[in-house]
Amino acid sequence: MLLIAALRQVLSPDVCKFYVTDCKDNVFFVNTQKSTEGMALSADNCCPMLHKHLFGKAPYRLDIGHQRHPSTMRICSIPKVLVILHRIRKHRMKPIIILAIESSCDDTSAAVIRDGILLSNVTASQRVHEEYGGVVPELASRAHQQNVLPVVDTALKRAGVDKSEISAIGFTRGPGLLGSLLVGTSFAKGLALSLGIPLVEVNHLQGHVLAHFVSEGKADERHPEFPFLCLLVSGGNSQIVLVRAWNDMQIIGQTIDDAAGEAFDKCAKVMGLPYPGGPWIDRLAKEGNPERFQFSKPNLQGYDYSFSGLKTSFLYFLRDNLRENPDFIEKNKADLCASLQKTVVDILMKKLRKAAKDLGINHVAVAGGVSANSALREAFVNYGKRYRAEVYIPPFSYTTDNAAMIAQAAYFKYQAGEFCPIDAVPFARTEL
Repeated sequence: MLLIAALRQVLSPDVCKFYVTDCKDNVFFVNTQKSTEGMALSADNCCPMLHKHLFGKAPYRLDIGHQRHPSTMRICSIPKVLVILHRIRKHRMKPIIILAIESSCDDTSAAVIRDGILLSNVTASQRVHEEYGGVVPELASRAHQQNVLPVVDTALKRAGVDKSEISAIGFTRGPGLLGSLLVGTSFAKGLALSLGIPLVEVNHLQGHVLAHFVSEGKADERHPEFPFLCLLVSGGNSQIVLVRAWNDMQIIGQTIDDAAGEAFDKCAKVMGLPYPGGPWIDRLAKEGNPERFQFSKPNLQGYDYSFSGLKTSFLYFLRDNLRENPDFIEKNKADLCASLQKTVVDILMKKLRKAAKDLGINHVAVAGGVSANSALREAFVNYGKRYRAEVYIPPFSYTTDNAAMIAQAAYFKYQAGEFCPIDAVPFARTEL
């Protein structure tokens, strides 16, 4: 009974029942159910690191473990159980600290999260691509190699965390530019091996969705309730995602050609605006009339998007007007940007409204780089007011590629015991 009482003190709150199922050859088997699966402590309470501190040579043995983290501790007597379980309690109270690395495209980012609270988020952007009008993969990879070490070092220093305190390393495995992903993946592997800690892989797209759960420990923070719809829009993706849980996401609609961010960038390029074009269009649109020009909108069934027709319509519109007036773009640039932006936002919101109505979901969120667009953010606010819906708009710092969202996703996976093998390789394309 002394053993049972001691176990009760250290078991996780979710473990309401446990049984000493067998005592054979001085071995106690403790389980959370009447079986022989050997689960007494949850994954965060029991891990292989305990072996180093709790292994003895006495005849009695107490088997406590998890299916992913089996751990065996030899004890010399029942009284010593209390001492060992006290050590387990101290280990259990050790904070979960995740270092996350994001390198999927042209931003090198590192973040540190402790027990679900973000401590630091550092990002180094690459301006070398501006003169080329787009991201050059080889240049991006080289820049990541230069940036990853100082970015990680800065993130740890700002968080006030020593590398020896890190519980696991989360990293973006894909999708993205393969060369860029290789830099982040290789760095994460090397650091994890040197520290003897596990790796946690993160899907970049899931990271964007889970950016809504990043917490800075503020009292006024709001996080989505499950289930909710997330409009994921960036330079490479335009998707409507049904989110039932942090690890249960389904794409119910997506672009069949260009993404919204890609349409912004390409249309900006033909107007002579710098790369990336999305922020420039947003800036100029504030000075223009969004009703001045009309551009084509797709008429697809379901929840899918298409932006190639808009891009072509915009290009031909400029071509025809430039024949009559060579200064047409320069004289009407603000109105062109405002009208283009309104068209893109209308296309995005129409499908989202349809999905929310059909599925009866009242919680909607937006994520991805294009979620920084002021017109799209305003459209979400207006949607919430008009339809009395709960809308969730991420802070600007979590809209573009960042390691904070990767850290949050890795934190969820760490708690669930979902770790990554050391031989895992990055992937350029994948789905949620």
